[in-house]
Amino acid sequence: MDTPRQEHSDLQESDPVYATEAPGGRRYCLYRYADVSAAFKDKRFGAAPAPPHLLRALRCVGLSALANAVESGFLVSLNPPDHTRLRKVIEPFFLVRAIPAWKPRVETIVEDLLAPMGKSQQFDFIADFAAPLPTRVIAEMFGFPEQDVAPLKRWSDEMAALVDSDLQRSAFPRRLAAFLKFRRRVLQLVKERSQHPRDDLLSALANAYLVRGELTKDEVVGTAVFVLTAGHATTTHLIGSCLLILLKNPGVAARLREDPDLIDRVVEETLRLESTIQRTGRVLLEDVEIHGLRLPKGTKIRLMIGDANRDPLRFEHPGQFDIARHDKRHLGFGSGIHQCIGLHLARLEARIAISVKRHPILTSYRRPKMTPLWAWVAGPIRCSHHTAQPYRASGVR
Repeated sequence: MDTPRQEHSDLQESDPVYATEAPGGRRYCLYRYADVSAAFKDKRFGAAPAPPHLLRALRCVGLSALANAVESGFLVSLNPPDHTRLRKVIEPFFLVRAIPAWKPRVETIVEDLLAPMGKSQQFDFIADFAAPLPTRVIAEMFGFPEQDVAPLKRWSDEMAALVDSDLQRSAFPRRLAAFLKFRRRVLQLVKERSQHPRDDLLSALANAYLVRGELTKDEVVGTAVFVLTAGHATTTHLIGSCLLILLKNPGVAARLREDPDLIDRVVEETLRLESTIQRTGRVLLEDVEIHGLRLPKGTKIRLMIGDANRDPLRFEHPGQFDIARHDKRHLGFGSGIHQCIGLHLARLEARIAISVKRHPILTSYRRPKMTPLWAWVAGPIRCSHHTAQPYRASGVR
């Protein structure tokens, strides 16, 4: 549903359970923080399976292997016990106690990516920095060799488009080739890791698949596709949104320059105000009553995360960026058993990426022009710097 935010705000006040027609049938949207938060933790609200129309489309165009992978290995679309079984294989790499060890490596990658900023004729903050950063980090967590990083970014972009139902005929051969290359590379490395294990995600998948027999081939490929595509796009948009917040609020950037420890507050308030994931789906596993409305088992629900994070019943002055906000319990990463598995890594990458001392861009940029895009994921896609003139943000959506 691509309505402006003001209309969402009106619905939040007048019609907190709003029915809308969408591909695949009617859905009921929940806009209020209390309702969305409760639904995340309510076992009666199951994860929405991969859209049948997407799976049918993929199979009709010869992508049965991708359809099987999406259906079997996407954590966001699975319920227990399958969700629990798959998540426990990769979760140790994303636990809060495991992430600090990655800080030095993320800092090195950030410095490496920012080095060309003052040297090249043109530097695009998103394409040249915010996008490759999470790709390089997740590639190293998987254990892909360095020569795979560049193709991984291309494969990830193409596979993400397929999973988002973007089946353009002209782009299809390229996207099909990207998935097949990624699948072949993952299975090749998984086989190698089964014989020569390391401390990485590929070894964990190899152990669960080829040694313990706990995962199927489709689940291995699906999990790899999910972690790569979900982790790179959302973190890219988070980093870009943090930058735009600081550009639009120079006073906040100045305070951050004086007190770098405020970076945590900047990241959390950005996650609340400009939620990277705007909405997610659920399916009722049994009858549920919400605000007096009786909804039967099987009803499709849409949890409007972006609107819940701007609910005036929960947050004072919800449309304002407030670095001193005390209530930081936003829903930017979801909640409950399907809470984003990579939340601690995303926070680390954003904190390091937006350190003010690293960015002359924050003192030289003009106010960017923004074109908001209402979709399930949101954030800037382009932010260009030209050395021959003042920094300018362009084509942000």
